Amino acid sequence: MQSSQTGAKKALTFVASIALALGSTVGMANIAQAADAGKVYLNFEASDAIGAAANTFGGSGVAIVDAPVGGTGKVAEFTKNGEVWAGMNLILGGQVPYRLGAAGNSTITMDVYADTASPVMIKLQNGGASAVKAVALTVGWNHLSVDMSTATGWNDAVEYNVLAVFPDFSADDSSYSGTAAVTPAGQKYDFDNISINGGTADNVNGAGNGAPGTIEAVSTLMTFETGDNLGAAALGAGFEGASTAIADAPAGGNGGKALQITKAGNAWSGVNLVTAPTGTKLMDATHTSVTLDYYSPETVNTPVQFQMIGSGSTISQAVQAAPGWSKLTFDFSALYNDAKNYTAAVIFPDFVNTNDVPGYTGAVAAAVTGQNYFIDNVGFNGATTPGIPVPKTAPALLVTYESGDVTGPKAAIDCGANPPGWACAFEGAVATVAAAPAGGNGGNALKIVKSGQLWAGVNWIEAPANTILADSTHHNVTFNYYSPDSAKSPVEVQLIPESGATISQAVEASPGWQTLTFDMSAAVGYSAAANYVKAVIFPDFVNGGDVPSYHGAAAVAVSGQAYYVDNVGFVGATTPAIPVAPAAVAPRNSKAATVSGTAKVGKSLTVAKGTWSGTPAPTFTYSWYRCTIAGKVGTAAPAASAKCSVIAKATSASYKLVAADKGKFVRALVKASNSAGNKFSLTATSVKVG
Repeated sequence: MQSSQTGAKKALTFVASIALALGSTVGMANIAQAADAGKVYLNFEASDAIGAAANTFGGSGVAIVDAPVGGTGKVAEFTKNGEVWAGMNLILGGQVPYRLGAAGNSTITMDVYADTASPVMIKLQNGGASAVKAVALTVGWNHLSVDMSTATGWNDAVEYNVLAVFPDFSADDSSYSGTAAVTPAGQKYDFDNISINGGTADNVNGAGNGAPGTIEAVSTLMTFETGDNLGAAALGAGFEGASTAIADAPAGGNGGKALQITKAGNAWSGVNLVTAPTGTKLMDATHTSVTLDYYSPETVNTPVQFQMIGSGSTISQAVQAAPGWSKLTFDFSALYNDAKNYTAAVIFPDFVNTNDVPGYTGAVAAAVTGQNYFIDNVGFNGATTPGIPVPKTAPALLVTYESGDVTGPKAAIDCGANPPGWACAFEGAVATVAAAPAGGNGGNALKIVKSGQLWAGVNWIEAPANTILADSTHHNVTFNYYSPDSAKSPVEVQLIPESGATISQAVEASPGWQTLTFDMSAAVGYSAAANYVKAVIFPDFVNGGDVPSYHGAAAVAVSGQAYYVDNVGFVGATTPAIPVAPAAVAPRNSKAATVSGTAKVGKSLTVAKGTWSGTPAPTFTYSWYRCTIAGKVGTAAPAASAKCSVIAKATSASYKLVAADKGKFVRALVKASNSAGNKFSLTATSVKVG
């Protein structure tokens, strides 16, 4: 929290106490007054004490030298040696009492001379939070204008107080695709005219950011958490019958504490909400709106009036609030006068005076009956009031991989190819949507070809917006699964929450198709209150550390096997059962086979197989016989007494008579076969072959 203690230009004493007190508050927007983004400029001339303090890390060196041809004055010259990540600290925390970049003022410009085409990475940091942006340099002078709000890791709420550059390096910015870095070998880079927060040469060392006594507009967020001195001052500030307390926020908001306003007495009862600390004001010409989270106990829409009070000026705005929690914005832009220095704010819950706000046309006030209204996260001068969380629902979700399924096919991409979303295959697995193998439910399925690492798998499914993949009642994950292995093998599934511990379960899968069920409530670390929003699958793998209760089959070797998942059910969605194969029935013949054709050498005879039944449907083979005596139909190969011999290579449904058949009788044998057995149909002999 160092930046909160040192960032405001007036060094207001209450900021430090808030920062220290709120350091242990988890998950809340709890900086009551944010650091100001004052203008800073580094030109490395004799008057630039900040630039003179630039230092390097990673084994490289820096010196203040004359600018190369095309530049002016002095520059900070960096020589690239040592580690590939070697770089230069231009501003360290505490050197200037400002945040380095803020929402709406996040562009950093600089002149950079490079003797080698390569990248440079710019980094803003505060503690463990950082934002990085890499850009390509050409040989010679480069004028860079870098909007850090587009940087990897950028967060409007972070008060960055360190600025560093990494010449000939880009690895921390995954979005960079320009000229690659080269091996460090003494390349030189010269930096000059570095502008932060719009600084010019008039702002060397942060000069020119307001004369002593100037009333400043400082970004301020009232959270009513422990240590928020501004919020605490609202206690006892009610008037005309209203009273206040700092209490637990009702469910559905952002949690923690809020200012409770009990509405009693006159209809216009309200609260003198805040008075700005000495030397500051609550609005400026750039930030003319006030935002806050508001809870109404009413069952209908009601008004809320807000007043800003300055030097001889009171301005009012009103909005309509819905029942429950909502985020309200009061836009004073049409009324604002920068000369009035608005330093106080008043709120009137469930009230509007249309003389104060002649343009208001919303709902009317409800009767005053001692209702409790709540306000939280009041933002002045651009401070961000967090939005009211949208309650996450848990609708049944069935992922089918068929046409129209927008959730499942997202996983059909390689994680190593910079996928646009979270879902993707990793560690050598390849995921595609493909036709399902026979024996399942048909249609398409997710095909996962297992290669690479043993734990190769798929970042599988991400819940659609504002939904979750499990709730306290429905915590099973089901799907149809096809294993190509010849023996049993494991399958591990993970659910990942928005925050907290990932949970894992594993089951044993048999070869072929089956329906698998994973009871995630039995997983180590499961919480019925967690919002599980992502799922991961590991075919033919289980980590005993993830699932200590698993005692099934071990994984088989990774050799490019293709596994399939289909009809994945979350939150009670029904995974259709694998079709049961009908019982096998041996072939049956209800009409005997017959031979037709001209019984003459050179002509062909054809066998009609007759009529058959059986499950599965039988397949047929044919044999032809040359006999010396005539014979009748039968259900087996000709007996020896029939004096027949098999005609070699005659195995199709048609047979062309040859000279050896002359004077003989020719007949055919049809064999019907399936998994339950086989049957025969022997034709009668033909007439004697002529």
